[in-house]
Amino acid sequence: MKHKFFITILPLVTYIITSCSKNKPPDTSSNNVSATISIGNNAPFQFSATGSAVKFFQPLSAGGPEYTLEAIDTKNNKLHIGFDNLTQTGTYPFTSNDGLIGTGSVFTFIKDVGSASQLVYWTLDPSYTNRGSATVTVFNSHHIEGVFNASCKPELTGGDVAQVSNGSFKVNY
Repeated sequence: MKHKFFITILPLVTYIITSCSKNKPPDTSSNNVSATISIGNNAPFQFSATGSAVKFFQPLSAGGPEYTLEAIDTKNNKLHIGFDNLTQTGTYPFTSNDGLIGTGSVFTFIKDVGSASQLVYWTLDPSYTNRGSATVTVFNSHHIEGVFNASCKPELTGGDVAQVSNGSFKVNY
């Protein structure tokens, strides 16, 4: 009788132990990125992305403390922050002139991703001195949050500058 009880209970205990020990994917439902964006003299508009449209990851090619925050809104606009040497909370100025790993953090905003009218704004122009920054207020093995602002020039067109203000992010990863 004791033997049957043990055989019946053992699989249940094993299942409970293995179920609890598995790494569960992070809850990304509360992920969010928002910012106010003004392009040239046009009226400002709100960028807002939530849930799975917001990603924070360490690029495979980096091999160090480089991370990427990406978000795409419902209007097909994309925001990208590349953090260089992100190891703790603090302010990370957008100083990269080439976007390569190890050369400083970078901000990119793409309006109308993939369309014929797509425009790319970035902080890579070395003639621009006040490009903005991201301030990380929380950073651990599963969560990051902070604020950002940026002033970015069009990639190739030489057109209007995009001013990004009141930016914030909260991401579980």
